Amino acid sequence: MNQFVRLHRAMGGARVVLQKAALALFFAASLAQAAPIDITVMTRNVYFGANLAPLLLAQNLDEVEAAVSSIWDAAVASDPVARMSRIAQEITLANPHVVGLQEAVLWQVNFVPQFGGPFYEILDALLPNHSVQLISPNGSNTLPGADDRIYTLADFDAILVRDDVTLLNTFTDQFDAVLGFPLLGSNVLLPRSYGYVDVEIDGFRTRVFNTHTEALFGPINELQGNELISAMNASPYPVIALGDFNPITELFTTNIYANIIDAGFRDSWAELKNLDTDPGFTWRNDPFLNDPN
Repeated sequence: MNQFVRLHRAMGGARVVLQKAALALFFAASLAQAAPIDITVMTRNVYFGANLAPLLLAQNLDEVEAAVSSIWDAAVASDPVARMSRIAQEITLANPHVVGLQEAVLWQVNFVPQFGGPFYEILDALLPNHSVQLISPNGSNTLPGADDRIYTLADFDAILVRDDVTLLNTFTDQFDAVLGFPLLGSNVLLPRSYGYVDVEIDGFRTRVFNTHTEALFGPINELQGNELISAMNASPYPVIALGDFNPITELFTTNIYANIIDAGFRDSWAELKNLDTDPGFTWRNDPFLNDPN
């Protein structure tokens, strides 16, 4: 089970308001503010549509090709276009100032884009009041399928900003810590990144991060979390961090959450919600999206 984490550090009179659907990791340095400012943020892992485990377990070319084809079939069955439409409706209803997206991927078959393009572009075209202002590239890998076609999955994170928010600056970088795994005699790398936008809302400036830390190997997840903490501590503005941080997955539990807390940040979700009845988990579906929850 993945968890979206929401944290902050006290920042004087400013506060963050989260819609019911909005899950955010919110960090902020101390800053005096004459009056409270409501800042609404949202983070969504839009899901590329499949479970990669069969590919990671493949031992030969036939198994790789079978795994790639099954992954593609699952992605098609997940109906990304319909899902992006629902997410766009959710964003429009909540109308947050800033939205962080993870797994906003581009699928290609024989190097031809599928589903109408990258998921972040599909969403951008559907949103009346928000636009993509930052794209953070992660890994991109091309492998053969069992049907003699070539499949490419390019992973991106993205940040959407509401049109009435003043954009001051953007930045993105990949983490130094990178997971690699052997496949057909090569070392396949799965780089991940973080990015941020500096924005001004009602005269208040904040730096909004977005990231998706490693989900397959705990030590890499923690190292990426430490890199993120360093980047956030270097911000001249209070920080809001959005993302899928994977502190709890089917494979491991890491200290990334505790490390961020120990660095002086607080969990906004815990302050706004009863964790016994609403712990903030946002991933309950199985890989085929058959879970009614």
